[in-house]
Order: sequence, then structure tokens, then C-alpha cells
Amino acid sequence: MDRGEYLPGRERWALCMANKDYTKIFKTVLQFVGISCLVGIVSMVFHKAFIDISALAQRYSGVDFWAALARQILRNLAGGG
Repeated sequence: MDRGEYLPGRERWALCMANKDYTKIFKTVLQFVGISCLVGIVSMVFHKAFIDISALAQRYSGVDFWAALARQILRNLAGGG
């Protein structure tokens, strides 16, 4: 059968099931899971940053906020938590 030829539903399903390569499906599922995990990690990091910046904005106002934000960023880069 030519793959470009139109097949009715049952025949198309049978052809797909006969030619199924489970390693490709497994790799695709792993990619989906990996990308979902990365999205989750990135969203947690941005959420933590948003919470920290909001806390700084409540404590400091105006120019003091920017100085406190710079101190916080430099402290985190240095590993001082």
C-alpha cells in the first residue's frame, strides 16, 4: 500500500498499529516529561524571585528598594542566602 493513498478509518488504524515503533513513542514521552519538569523548575524559580522582590518592595521604598535589591542579588550570587 502506498502511504500517500487515503485509507478508511479501520485500515488506517491497522496500518498505524502494524508499523508502530515503540522506541520513538518512548523517546517522545520522555521528551514531554523532561520539558514539563524544566517548565516546572523555571516557574518555581521565577515564583521565588517574585516573592523575594515583593518582600523587598514592602520593606523598602523608592531608591532604597533598588539598593536593597542590588544587595540581595549580590548576596545570592556570593552564596550568602
